[in-house]
Amino acid sequence: MDVEELKSKRTRLSPETRQAQLLKCAVTAFANKGIGRAVHADVAELANVSVPTVFNYFRTREDLVDAVLAEVERFYLEVANMAHHSDFGAVDALMTHGDQFVDKAVKHPEYIKVWLEWTSSLRDDVWPRYLVLHNRVVNQIARSIQKGIDSGEISVDLTARELAMIFMGSAHTVAMMVYAPETTIDGIRSFMQRAVKVLLGQKI
Repeated sequence: MDVEELKSKRTRLSPETRQAQLLKCAVTAFANKGIGRAVHADVAELANVSVPTVFNYFRTREDLVDAVLAEVERFYLEVANMAHHSDFGAVDALMTHGDQFVDKAVKHPEYIKVWLEWTSSLRDDVWPRYLVLHNRVVNQIARSIQKGIDSGEISVDLTARELAMIFMGSAHTVAMMVYAPETTIDGIRSFMQRAVKVLLGQKI
């Protein structure tokens, strides 16, 4: 459900539905205005509700920031969890992770935009939380890569964690490519697939 659909549902919503509506609008507001600048009024405008309504659900700006970052965390971890499980080998896991990330980045650019800003936001109020998320995802990727190293599926000189960090760098590049006007979806997907192959020592 996009923001325009959410705006049309402005009356007689259950508290749970209203909160979900406001949270989606908050992610969009933070993507548009930035983590450090978006406020309750921006959310209210997108949701077509009064500012006090937003305050009913997010009592302070800190609560609003916390809710948006938690939603971006959920979104980002969902991609990683989908790819890194016991049924996949290292190559399949990273290919799946890359494909899913590209798909999410194209379909939900507002989440990726908030994530991109968060990755470079060194402020004390948000940076430590990003590092926790970053390490959770890196650890998932590293486990898949280590499984591939142990099984002989891949043979590389770097450690599993070092390779996982490089993969994360590729994901960051992919996220930036979404906003490059000359980039196509097929081009982004092809770049991600080739990056994984190079990373794991596979032939292109």
